[in-house]
Amino acid sequence: MDVALTTHDNEDTCISAEFWCLAEDQFDTQILSEELCLIPTSTRKKGELTQGKIPAPDTSWEISTSYEASLDINNQLLPLLRMLDGKQKILQDLKQEHNLIYGIEFFIYAYERQIPRMKLTQETIQFMSEIGGMAMINIIIYPDDLPPNLELKAPQGTSIKVAFLVKGADTQPDLNPQLLQVSSHASWIQGEQTSDEAVWYLETLEEETDDTEELLLAMINTLKEEKESLISQKEEQNLSYEIVVYAHVRNRQEPAITAKENVISLLHEIGATLEFVLFYASEENRYEDDGLI
Repeated sequence: MDVALTTHDNEDTCISAEFWCLAEDQFDTQILSEELCLIPTSTRKKGELTQGKIPAPDTSWEISTSYEASLDINNQLLPLLRMLDGKQKILQDLKQEHNLIYGIEFFIYAYERQIPRMKLTQETIQFMSEIGGMAMINIIIYPDDLPPNLELKAPQGTSIKVAFLVKGADTQPDLNPQLLQVSSHASWIQGEQTSDEAVWYLETLEEETDDTEELLLAMINTLKEEKESLISQKEEQNLSYEIVVYAHVRNRQEPAITAKENVISLLHEIGATLEFVLFYASEENRYEDDGLI
């Protein structure tokens, strides 16, 4: 998306959602428009100059929502999914025939601390898995001036941890936490138990990085080893699964938030949701509300 939001005098967090298709080779984007019966927001041919006067590395077809004030990415995503619903088979066939790459991407202008909820539901994950797509989130925090209470005495980078949540289990889930390669000391933590369900957490150690991909993949690879057990336990005990990526953002860095096709596929197989949660450097006990402290 080349068009940026004009943030002057704007005091709302605003979100735009986009579905895109990329082709590494030359591809007639009109084929996609005709097959989907949709008019794209924009198209670009490989080699065509972008707004930054840089040749486009891929041919692209994009359809997006306008920027809207919102605190939940699903408010902007649902209209896109409605347009594409029922066209999964068409997208699958075009992907195979033309070696296409699909993705859903969010562009977020977050005003001060108004970070929206960034959760991919089971329905979204199912759709993306069916078409072999990925998901990306881009966040820009504004205004540019860093508030005094967010200043740090020493420069530090963003740190990230990933948690696998099992809801509804009365006893510790039958999953070996030592399989979690990124953390040899991984263990199950029982969260607050309500009258309806208990919550169990399996989490990675917090690592200094601004890219979610490595830790998320480590968790996904762990769960893949136990996939059949997770599926059977979910059905037998009526469990629900969530993966939550926690990013502790320092010095107004903008972490790279990506869930690639293999991540989406495994989430769909075990019936899990995926959520990204961002915290600012000055927030103490940032995991307390989620039981991750």
